[in-house]
Amino acid sequence: IISSSRLFFRLSRLKGVEANVFLPVYQSECSKGSKGVVKWKAITIGAASLFRDDRNKPIQIELLEFISSGNHKVLFTHQFRFSDLADNYKWKFPIGTILFKDVILIQRASFLDYLFGGIEISMALAIDFTGSNRDPRDPGSLHCMNLNDNQYIKAISAVGSILQEYDTDKNIPTFGSVSYTHLRAHETREDLVCRLLLEKKKTKA
Repeated sequence: IISSSRLFFRLSRLKGVEANVFLPVYQSECSKGSKGVVKWKAITIGAASLFRDDRNKPIQIELLEFISSGNHKVLFTHQFRFSDLADNYKWKFPIGTILFKDVILIQRASFLDYLFGGIEISMALAIDFTGSNRDPRDPGSLHCMNLNDNQYIKAISAVGSILQEYDTDKNIPTFGSVSYTHLRAHETREDLVCRLLLEKKKTKA
């Protein structure tokens, strides 16, 4: 290719069912050639970004020369399908050849795949009990024991009603957390001694 030029490529996917309308999904870094060869870094891109579930859907590649004004010069445009690709697959065009090396499609397991495979879920809850959520006697507090309007209870019920079905023992540990500053503001003299001893022990460790 043109070894003195800064080149980059762009990958685009077909937009819906509209013919010849492509949306860019990836653009490489600029690279200069050496002895007529231009190399770019290996890329990882989600299959869904390129062709969804149809490997025969057209993908467009453009080779461009970088122009500082932003009006980059298109040197080459080609459409291909992922199903066409293989290791060291190449296309020839008037000023050179584009070579795809080590094209690998990695199948990632979904959440359902893990469930069907026998994975066990252990559900646990942590509730924020800091003073910023106001007094539990206040109807507007997230700590208010109102079974109908409490946002914490609604969130726990919505998520827990689904996840508990995958919890083997159905025992759901629940933790309450408060901020360190909140604890310091309410600690007794005995708490202070214990905290200082713990911090001293951590320092020695």
